[in-house]
Amino acid sequence: MRPVVELIGVDRVYPVLGRGRAHQALSDVTLAIEEGEILGVLGPNGSGKSTLLKIVVGLVRPTAGEVRVFGDAADSMASRRAVGFLPDSPCFHRHLSARELLDFYARLYGLNDRARRLRVAEVLEETGLIAAADRRVGGYSKGMLQRLGFAQAILHDPQLLVLDEPGNGLDPEGIDFVAAMLGNARSCGRTVLVASHLISQMEEACDRIAIMVGGRLSHVELLGNRRRGQAGFAVDPEDGGCSFRRDSMEGRSAWVVSTHPACRRESGAGLLTVYRSVVGSARGDRPGA
Repeated sequence: MRPVVELIGVDRVYPVLGRGRAHQALSDVTLAIEEGEILGVLGPNGSGKSTLLKIVVGLVRPTAGEVRVFGDAADSMASRRAVGFLPDSPCFHRHLSARELLDFYARLYGLNDRARRLRVAEVLEETGLIAAADRRVGGYSKGMLQRLGFAQAILHDPQLLVLDEPGNGLDPEGIDFVAAMLGNARSCGRTVLVASHLISQMEEACDRIAIMVGGRLSHVELLGNRRRGQAGFAVDPEDGGCSFRRDSMEGRSAWVVSTHPACRRESGAGLLTVYRSVVGSARGDRPGA
């Protein structure tokens, strides 16, 4: 079975106008995401997380390398049909109500009249917006807008969810909502790619964590193993990346670094400790992006 998402040797370079040089947002990123997996991406601001997610959903094209989603090119219509995307700061038509807005998106997804009414009502209920469904979106709080963003992302029942900072600016209740939505995604068998700074939530929700620094994949943490007191894997910055194969472990999927001998086992420290160590070490080797 092919991975849901494959990135092979991906670079992304942005020209910087008037400065005579370019900014390399991603450098030689190789990663695979398996069906039903929740993969979290951690990293300092400017480390390339959002660029990585936008490349997966086809909003940004890589400068080099290959990106495939469900076996198709990431920027193809075929791959996008099964993907739901929540950007870090979703923007909606402020004059519409949540119900009207979701009906508009459902029309874009090609749902017929009856299916639209049913599905819109379902996602409003699931995201806790049913009581405010007919209020104008312009009067929504940050937390309500984030809930609406989730509603539009899951409206067409996608197989892959891509979430960029879903807990951005939320209060504790909103953060609990994000955790519940990640749990729902797992129970529905969805594959999830999520970038966040909420380390404790990511450690609880994710199967693997990819830590990025300066546009490079610096570490991959296999949380299924860590919860059993075993080790994760690190990527030597000089090695340039890593790839994964699927294996089985005590009835669940595990992923093992398979092709790069420079990958090494790490001690069984908590994720916050690992994150600080990886980021500190990488920043000492090269400037951050």
